[in-house]
Amino acid sequence: MLVPLRVTADPDPGFEVRISPAPIGHVVAARIQGSAHSVVREPRQITSRDPDLLKVTLHRGGSAVVCQNDRRERVRPGTSSRWTPPARTN
Repeated sequence: MLVPLRVTADPDPGFEVRISPAPIGHVVAARIQGSAHSVVREPRQITSRDPDLLKVTLHRGGSAVVCQNDRRERVRPGTSSRWTPPARTN
């Protein structure tokens, strides 16, 4: 999973999330279900010790927006998104 990160949500009606990871060798598949929220991974949270990652999602419900650098992608049910973490710092 891509961590550390910051999750924020509207306190009303409250935030709820379920994460069910399943490691498969060097790959982690996870089912993530939750109420509306925002996830941010800020540059200061990225270090040279972070592993090389490629994140692929299959979006099954609701809508989402994925932003990285100057790119912005709207994700709807039945679509996928792919992204890599930003360059690491030392």
